[in-house]
Amino acid sequence: MYIAGMNCPDFRVLSDFRKNNTKFFHKCFKQSVFLAMKLRLASLDHVGLDGSKLKADTSKHKAMSDKKDAS
Repeated sequence: MYIAGMNCPDFRVLSDFRKNNTKFFHKCFKQSVFLAMKLRLASLDHVGLDGSKLKADTSKHKAMSDKKDAS
């Protein structure tokens, strides 16, 4: 919102921005990783990938909270 001048861009504007600047984001990510490695905040000695797939357990009714008495 700061970059957008406190306007609220919709999802399409954000998606297009991401798609139009893919190379920039890849470059920033690489620089972030190299900086973290240089500062010894991260290492690439051991990299693990988790391919777990979990079924979501959500629904509209579970996500909403009702103000019920706890009695």
